Amino acid sequence: MQTDTYTKTVLTIIAAGVLFIAFRDVPVISNAQAQETRQVRSAPTTNVNIVSVAGQPIGNGVPVMVMNR
Repeated sequence: MQTDTYTKTVLTIIAAGVLFIAFRDVPVISNAQAQETRQVRSAPTTNVNIVSVAGQPIGNGVPVMVMNR
């Protein structure tokens, strides 16, 4: 019984080493790649007027500037 356990242990260690050698150059997590950018046409300007929020008038309004990036 002792020889059988010893043989299994040695063969398991050898198998683990072979697997390590076989897969050591395989990346576990692939490198992230960004997509190339495309030029997008900007939409025409739309005038938006908010009169009230939750039924309450907002007075002269809130200045908001929307920019394309």
